[in-house]
Amino acid sequence: MTQSKNAVIASILALALSAATAAVDIGSLPKLNSGLWVTTVTNDGMKPTTHSMCMDEATQQRMLTLGQGLMAGMCKRSDLRRDGDAFVFETDCAMGPMRVISTSRTTFTGTSAYRSESTAKFDPPMAGMGATRSVAQGRHSGACPAGMKPGDMKLPDGRIMNINNLPGMMAPPR
Repeated sequence: MTQSKNAVIASILALALSAATAAVDIGSLPKLNSGLWVTTVTNDGMKPTTHSMCMDEATQQRMLTLGQGLMAGMCKRSDLRRDGDAFVFETDCAMGPMRVISTSRTTFTGTSAYRSESTAKFDPPMAGMGATRSVAQGRHSGACPAGMKPGDMKLPDGRIMNINNLPGMMAPPR
């Protein structure tokens, strides 16, 4: 695996842990607009990657609930606090033999945009990386295009996957 792929994996892991922390008090976070969201992620000076996702309230709620479940089993610390107009998420989690300590500061612009700056430290280093920093910027860009349904995510390589079909994301039986 190349160093750049390792950096992407490390940053995705850090973002996932930091974002999942939001589930600690999901009622205090803004409900994002339903429709198409475009997110650009920059990792430690690498070329930015962009993906788009069709989001609705139910998918957002499932993502936060899944994050809450992940945090409960993996983290000895998972804190969310408000700092002015930002939400600060801090975690100290175990992933097998590796400890991941992450901090994320997310600022929302109403319900239509956000910016999240995250750092993560890995002990022992993950694939040779002891730490990573990433910035994610997301914005609502209108209605979902024809052919996309809630949960559909268009990846940077053009593939589409539906996150609602991932293990743990399935809608509960009614």
